[in-house]
Amino acid sequence: MKKYHFLVGAPRSGNTVVASVLNQNRRICLTAQSPLCEILYFLDKGKNEGSLGKILGNFPDNKSYNNIIKNLFDSYYAAWDQEIIFDRAPWGNPGHLKLLKKYFDFEYKFLILRRSLVEIFASFMKWCEENPNNYINEATNSGTVDEKFDYLFHPEGHLSKYMRSIVDIRKSTYFYHEIFYDEFVNKPEETIEKFYNAFGIDNYEHDFNNISQLKLNGIKYDDSICGHNLHKLRPVLKKNSYDVEQYIPSHLIKKIEEIESIAFP
Repeated sequence: MKKYHFLVGAPRSGNTVVASVLNQNRRICLTAQSPLCEILYFLDKGKNEGSLGKILGNFPDNKSYNNIIKNLFDSYYAAWDQEIIFDRAPWGNPGHLKLLKKYFDFEYKFLILRRSLVEIFASFMKWCEENPNNYINEATNSGTVDEKFDYLFHPEGHLSKYMRSIVDIRKSTYFYHEIFYDEFVNKPEETIEKFYNAFGIDNYEHDFNNISQLKLNGIKYDDSICGHNLHKLRPVLKKNSYDVEQYIPSHLIKKIEEIESIAFP
């Protein structure tokens, strides 16, 4: 029987490399961005809206319908070999936490990935410059750094959504364990041992000098959808150091630091 936990980490905070390293242990799987968060939302919402809502309103067999929802994780991961799944999505948002509590009674925990917000945004800007055909340039019409900041940090933007999710998990009563990007890169053995202890999983000896591109259930990322090299990994675990001021003006660095100080006082 599979065990499910949840992975919450803003893009560019180490999701792919942490997953690729930990997934060397065939007992566990940290997933790519998962659709289950959105599927759960629409399955719940559909009970009361549109033609589906009318059908259930006319013949209210909610118990049978709820069985579909309650088997969501088992159905989706039925063909996956791993026994412990960390499903990655912004599960910490209040609406998603409410739905988890509403439909699922298994014991789940949260793994949170953390990285400096300035570094995350700088990583995005560096990637945009090196790979100009990407979803951020498309959405902003290859706009200025300030316009890209507004796009990523607006209320429904990638970074805002995940930051809110992390903050809400940390404020909740749910168990969570944090992996900080710098600690993972600089002290990987120690960081991973803490991860295994936190989730009650037997330790495993990982290889940090032979890191493969992320592949799950026989599937790899197709980065042509969002922009090339978004999830490309170096074979050796090492931080790519550069001057963030080369990619972010000082006024935005100050603004991002203020956002982070409020989120994590």
